[in-house]
Amino acid sequence: METSNKNNLARLEILIAVLIAIISITIAIVTWRTTMVSSRAGEASRMGILDTVKKESFVNENWRLVYQEAGYAGIHAIYTAEVEAMETSGDALLMEQARNLRLYLLPNLELLAGEIVTDPDYKNPDGTYNLEERYNSLSTSDPILGNIDPETSFRLAEQYHSEQRWLTVTLVMLATSLFWLALAEIGGKRFRLLTLVLGCGVFGLALVQLAVVEVY
Repeated sequence: METSNKNNLARLEILIAVLIAIISITIAIVTWRTTMVSSRAGEASRMGILDTVKKESFVNENWRLVYQEAGYAGIHAIYTAEVEAMETSGDALLMEQARNLRLYLLPNLELLAGEIVTDPDYKNPDGTYNLEERYNSLSTSDPILGNIDPETSFRLAEQYHSEQRWLTVTLVMLATSLFWLALAEIGGKRFRLLTLVLGCGVFGLALVQLAVVEVY
């Protein structure tokens, strides 16, 4: 009978040792996984910041171009009005100057002003220019700006951060399980069984949570 008890005790100790080894390996794997997820979260956040900077740069450049075109469009409008006045003045000298201005100056100003002058869609009924519409057109036609989406990177980073938090909770549960099993090694028979059950129960819950985190 005593020999049987000793054998049962030995088997129990071996079981506890094996469980401790398994949990220790699981902790190492989850720690590695947490580190990897944290790295991915940082990379996604960095990409989100870079995309935000890129997007702001393209937005600023497009607005700069719009205001530049608007400036040349204003000069074009002034010289157009001046040329029209010269052409109707009846003065031969002024009419010749108007011809030269219409032949050389106005076409160059049109090139500098771009579509904001040549495309009537950008001109308001009162003669002003629709700068918002011109900006929207530039932004829509820009393939690089269309492919930049910082929010996607930030959402991905948040997902990784959420996964990291749950993995950290799993690590705490695994450490708790390891603690109870360590107590099972040094406790009396009844206490040993109780702590073994607690340790295995917490370990089981940790595995379930880990599976849920990895799947969802």
